[in-house]
Amino acid sequence: MCVCVCGVLAGRCDELRYGDVYINDCRTLSFTMTNHSESALRFCWDDDPAVLALSPRRGHVQPGRSKDVTASLLVDRPLTLAQREIKCRVVRIDYDQPATELVDWDDRLKTVKWISAAVTPTPADTA
Repeated sequence: MCVCVCGVLAGRCDELRYGDVYINDCRTLSFTMTNHSESALRFCWDDDPAVLALSPRRGHVQPGRSKDVTASLLVDRPLTLAQREIKCRVVRIDYDQPATELVDWDDRLKTVKWISAAVTPTPADTA
C-alpha cells in the first residue's frame, strides 16, 4: 500500500506539514492511501492520543482502489512536533465472495436501519 499526501503543505510523499497551529484551533490535512497490490488490504492506524486524530482509523482498501484519510491536529498547549511517526498496520485479507460483490468498509461508514414507529391516533384524529 502506498500512502501519499495530497495536501499543498506536504514535503515528502509520506509527510504531513501543518505549520504553525494556534492553541485550541483544529488544523486538518487530507491524504490518499492507494492499494497497488492484487489483494484486498485491511489497515489500522495506531493510536496517537496526544494531538492527532485520523479518520478513518481502520478499514479495507480493495485492489487498485484508494481511500481518503483526514488527519486533524488539535493542541491545547504550546507544543513543538518534529518527525513524529504514526504507524499504520496493513494486513492482507481474503474474502469468500467474488470481487464483484465486495463492498468498501471503514470505521466512518454506518449502517442505518429505519424502523417505522407505530402511529397512535391523537384525540383530534378520533373526533
